[in-house]
Amino acid sequence: MLLDNIKNKLKILIRNFRNHKNLFMKGEIPRTNILKNKNIIKAKQYPKIKNTNKNFVISSNNQKVLNSRFDEFGKMFSKFEQTNIFYFSHEERDSYMKSFWGNSEIFNIYLNSTFQQSKADIFRYCFLFDNGGFWLDFKSTIKVNPSNLLDDQHKIVLLSSTRIIEENKFTDLDPKIKNLLKSRYLTNWFIGSEKGNKFIELIIENICKNKEKYENIVFKDPKNAILEFTGPINVTNSLIQYLNLDIDNFNHINLIDENEKNLVYTTEYSRNFSIFDNLTKTHYSSLKDKIILF
Repeated sequence: MLLDNIKNKLKILIRNFRNHKNLFMKGEIPRTNILKNKNIIKAKQYPKIKNTNKNFVISSNNQKVLNSRFDEFGKMFSKFEQTNIFYFSHEERDSYMKSFWGNSEIFNIYLNSTFQQSKADIFRYCFLFDNGGFWLDFKSTIKVNPSNLLDDQHKIVLLSSTRIIEENKFTDLDPKIKNLLKSRYLTNWFIGSEKGNKFIELIIENICKNKEKYENIVFKDPKNAILEFTGPINVTNSLIQYLNLDIDNFNHINLIDENEKNLVYTTEYSRNFSIFDNLTKTHYSSLKDKIILF
């Protein structure tokens, strides 16, 4: 078994090397630091620049991207008018949460989350609640000006996923609400709201309320547990709760489909390619039997 594992790792390394060589030949490597884009505001400048609802935030732990991805960011940001575009590293994200949410329960959950995916979920909700604006996953792309999606009528921008809501999980779901949701779960790789929005606050509250269901528990499928606890399933459940309070709340929600607004979850060059992919680190979707919250 050990020999088979070594052979498998060697195959992966050879494949990664070939891929890396191919990227070099295409001129994608050496990578470019995203902070070279003149439109991006560094996180350390955040306290000096505040513009309610006119914010766009991205976050990753690697500032350097393939050159085609750098160009994609440039084209995307050129469409953003009068928008503060913030980049946060993981360390800067941690500092933000400590500075603005340090005395809250949600910060303790953030601090004790063992997966960066949960931390990113929590950070996006807290940043949007504090400032208003938009979050976009670092590997994703939007080809329109997001500010046009928030207006006097729409205070929240949500994105429908392709995943259908299972009948057995929502047996008491109001048919009217199900119809409004198009029988689909929401996703959260792109999300926007006004500052201090009650729905975003509800998402944060539900994370705090449900923490005991996820604390110090070994999950066979940690990815699914994260989706339920801090991710899209929590967002979907929170929206159903929000609409049960008053179905007219939907009038203030701009529910969009990625195909309608030209949003792209991932592009050919948007992922962080490395020679050590699947060698020194396993993607969280492949991990088993893990604790997601201490």
